[in-house]
Amino acid sequence: ANIKIKINHLNVTISSAYFPPGQQITEPKLQSFLQSLDSSFIVGGDFNVKHTQWCSRYTNTRGRLFHTSILKNKLYFISPDELTY
Repeated sequence: ANIKIKINHLNVTISSAYFPPGQQITEPKLQSFLQSLDSSFIVGGDFNVKHTQWCSRYTNTRGRLFHTSILKNKLYFISPDELTY
């Protein structure tokens, strides 16, 4: 679900996302999702990714995919400094 707001004359899309565990996420599918958002956006949700960059004890395939996409698209990922459950 997306909503668009204007902050100081800047259009910002706010999106809620859920990527269920076990569902295959491909790079084209993730890129399509990211391109569906405006150039300024905030996405909150449950991505079900594991990556040591986000305080996980290990990295899974989906975590590598998301981490690579974040770097490739010059995005910022904000997460707690401790494990979430």
